[in-house]
Amino acid sequence: QHKTDTQNHLQQKQEDAFEKMSEQLKAQEDWQQKEKQYLEQQYSNLLAEVHARAEEGEERAQNTRQKLCDLEQICKEVVREYNSGRNPLSGAHKERSSLLAACALLSGALGPLCGRLCAASSLRDLLPGQVNLHQLENQQIRSLLYALLTKVANHEGEARLRQRRAKYLVDVFPRAGIA
Repeated sequence: QHKTDTQNHLQQKQEDAFEKMSEQLKAQEDWQQKEKQYLEQQYSNLLAEVHARAEEGEERAQNTRQKLCDLEQICKEVVREYNSGRNPLSGAHKERSSLLAACALLSGALGPLCGRLCAASSLRDLLPGQVNLHQLENQQIRSLLYALLTKVANHEGEARLRQRRAKYLVDVFPRAGIA
């Protein structure tokens, strides 16, 4: 009777320990899944922002190219007027004004583009760091799981050893009592 009670008690303790470990593993997995989803969402948001800024920069560059083509046409017309000899001084003045306007437009268009290019470049440099951080956290999670599983395995081994010792003592006692 005592042997059975001891075995039942040990078995109950072992089952309780396994259940507790199982709950802890489940909680850890849930936390890891939420953390993974959070990091993936952050990465997606950053990537979407980079793409949006790149498209915006491309649109501005296209507008700037169009303005440049228009200014080149104006410059060609001014040169034609100048070469035709109609009002040479007036033509030179118009040409100068057109060139100054073209330079002003170009400098106004290129300034913001350079700023956006720098911003996109810094975001591009930031993304690999976020990816590396995500990979490092995954590696730490794997290490924790491995350590936890090792601890569970060690705990199972100790429980089996205790059961064997208890059985040996129960088996030896009647023999010693008879002898």
